[in-house]
Amino acid sequence: MARTSKMNMIMHGDGHGGVHHHDGFLNVDGTFEGRFDIVLTNPPFGANVEPSDKVLGSDIEVTDADERRYVREFGESHKEAKARVKAAINRPIASLFDLPKSDKSKIKTEILFIERCLDLLKLGGRMGIVLPEGVYNNPSSAYVRQFVEDRAYIKAVVSLPEETFVSSGTTVKASLLFLQKYNDTEKKQFDQTNATAKAEVEAIYTDEIAKETQRLEDAIIKAKENKDAESRKALQKKLKDYLKQMEDKKTAESRQLLKERFDYPVFMYEAEKVGMSATGDEDQNELYPNSNQPEEIEKTCLEHYKSFLKDEKLPSSINRILGKGKLHFAFYSSFSDCNRWDPISFCQMDWKWSEKEMQHIGDVLDKRQEPIGKEFNFPDLQPVTIHFDGSMEKECYPRSNL
Repeated sequence: MARTSKMNMIMHGDGHGGVHHHDGFLNVDGTFEGRFDIVLTNPPFGANVEPSDKVLGSDIEVTDADERRYVREFGESHKEAKARVKAAINRPIASLFDLPKSDKSKIKTEILFIERCLDLLKLGGRMGIVLPEGVYNNPSSAYVRQFVEDRAYIKAVVSLPEETFVSSGTTVKASLLFLQKYNDTEKKQFDQTNATAKAEVEAIYTDEIAKETQRLEDAIIKAKENKDAESRKALQKKLKDYLKQMEDKKTAESRQLLKERFDYPVFMYEAEKVGMSATGDEDQNELYPNSNQPEEIEKTCLEHYKSFLKDEKLPSSINRILGKGKLHFAFYSSFSDCNRWDPISFCQMDWKWSEKEMQHIGDVLDKRQEPIGKEFNFPDLQPVTIHFDGSMEKECYPRSNL
């Protein structure tokens, strides 16, 4: 692919573009941390970097002529970057990064690429990356989102329709994430705000935690003296659970306080037509001005974003109310509200029922378990749709139609 790309560039009058074929996680061929103003990437996702995937000497070999050129062009920055990778030879690739929780566990490729691309950017550099939806909304990926928020502004998130990459054999829903790495002043401001928020929340709970910890420790000592092993173990577990609960509470409250004090608007867009159908055919495109835009689109995503940058008003995420007509495609959210990044999660429910009338669905449905096999003649399926205005619809799907 690198050879084909180079040939294509030569045919179009540019034979000097830097097209390389190597492991994108490693500093090689003049690619190293802090070099680039802009990174645009659609990294592979769905695969894992395993503990057995190690840095090999052959991965970072270049010709003597290329090495002299990189030293001449980039000087000490290139030498230091090369030295960092050489020091990691025969170690897991994941050991070069901060996001993996352990060198001994596997990690998704897309997560490593997020960190890698942020590292490649200069201070103040910009980045556009395609990522699977799970990075934007899974609770298990919250630490990844926090890692990014600690290093860069979230400039925009554009949600793509599920069929975008189906023709390429990928059924995972994806979105576009646009970031701008903090410059030195912004990073210092963020870190100072973070430290202050943590200190303030810590001070709020210090006496309370000390008092409860002392109470439980005294009870543990008393249980030991009474040789009551069962009570001692229960109290030790209670103390451990209490300390973890309070640590989680302090972390959540200080994080929210930080985001409120370091607040900024984030552009959001939920696209339905992006130029490609599920079969790979050309389709309407609402992302930028073109000759095949959907008729109902007054402004494309790009035009909305340009208006947003000029401080022209967009609907807020609090105006996206389910049950009150079509949701706005383009809107903004405050950073302080961005616990998740996926645009679809930014909406309000227009409930017609009071809390007294509402019940948990598990309290009103009967649980039923039945074995299902080819020979089993199970009853017709009868799904029920409950609308936000309280109305219901029943449908029946006979087995013969399934």
